[in-house]
Amino acid sequence: MGAIRTDTVNVTRVDNGEDSFFMHIRSSFPYSEVNSMIEDEVAARADNFAMPGFRKGHVPFAMMKRQIKSELRSNIIMNKTTNIVADFLDKKGLSSIGEPSYMVTAIDELGDVTFEAKILLMPKIPPINLSEINLTRHIAEVDQDVIERAKRQFLSSTKEFNEKFNNNPGQDYCTKHGDRIKADVEMTIGDAEPQNNADFLMIIGLEILPSDVENALIGLKVGDIKTVEHTQQHKSKEVVKKFKFKIKSISSYDGTKIELTDELAVKYGASSVADLENQLKEKITTELEVFSRARLKKDLMDEISRIYEFEVPNALVEKAKLDVIKWLRSKKESEKRSDEDLEAEALSVAKSRVKVGFVISNIANLNSIKVTKEEIEMFIDLQRKQDPQNADKFEKFISSKENLADLESRIFEEKVVDFMLSRITIQTVTAKGDEFFMV
Repeated sequence: MGAIRTDTVNVTRVDNGEDSFFMHIRSSFPYSEVNSMIEDEVAARADNFAMPGFRKGHVPFAMMKRQIKSELRSNIIMNKTTNIVADFLDKKGLSSIGEPSYMVTAIDELGDVTFEAKILLMPKIPPINLSEINLTRHIAEVDQDVIERAKRQFLSSTKEFNEKFNNNPGQDYCTKHGDRIKADVEMTIGDAEPQNNADFLMIIGLEILPSDVENALIGLKVGDIKTVEHTQQHKSKEVVKKFKFKIKSISSYDGTKIELTDELAVKYGASSVADLENQLKEKITTELEVFSRARLKKDLMDEISRIYEFEVPNALVEKAKLDVIKWLRSKKESEKRSDEDLEAEALSVAKSRVKVGFVISNIANLNSIKVTKEEIEMFIDLQRKQDPQNADKFEKFISSKENLADLESRIFEEKVVDFMLSRITIQTVTAKGDEFFMV
């Protein structure tokens, strides 16, 4: 414990604990300074001060002081304590995360006002040179195969399509491309335990399962069992996943006579099949651009966490770790992982998240990036237009101050990320179809 003098005020370090980012200080100042400020404020109000039994501006000084002393004293002491702490941090070259917590421990009107403050300190963030960062952005090519799959998915969602599947064609019927089947599916990933899905519905060609698995089901009869192996390899990483599907057909329905016509397209808001194709292409392109940008953002955050090393407050890491553990435990594969394994991953992810959060905040401060009221209103208006069917639910969501603050925080983060992406070097690579999701 040591005393640091700031002007005429002594600041004493009480106990920092194990976290080097936590600071607990104690200080005091003469109550005479508070009294002097109270009397100055009372004098400033005297000419307009009103009180029953006295003319305006003619209330005795002592009575005025007695009436407003409590209110003035609280405000003056708080202002004095915050100024002392701010001056102390400034002289030490430190900054706090948020507002310190204050507690006045003693008020001696013949002596000193004593208070304590608990402060969470901002870490020292190294200079960030965004121009040194090089990333690859993967863009999906929306080719005709993707459009055809989207048309099949659209068709399968229509009322007309589902009405065609009311009759089971019989036990001897062999499935074809475009048919719907109900099956019991057992899926095994690597050496893991099999996962069972009873009464699993799929349409061959929609690629709910991998395309090679669905194609292997062509010719299947009711009651038949088919075992198919599938290998998935990510091009950008040396990761190979092996799947084994054991599929037993329970029932099948002929879908070969169902066609997408101009008449059906018009019924669902397009002028023709060609117009529907254009609409689907625009929708898919937008969705894939959003996915591409999200993946690029993740790569950027990972790179920031990797190349910039600095310590962060344990208190914030522990708080973030609780959220990460909750998220990890919600994943099915977590059932087979030990608590120690989950804790270790959660700690790593939490440290990275906290570190990246500080970098984003620092870049925003250095470049004066803020979210305006107009930007929040524009975002809210866009959400209303994009999903008018859930307008009431959205209005209820934004009526909460907490939710609105969270919304502003998300807009702020995306705005800073946009700034960062505009400063780094990005190489664009185009991938076709399923390759886009495998890189």
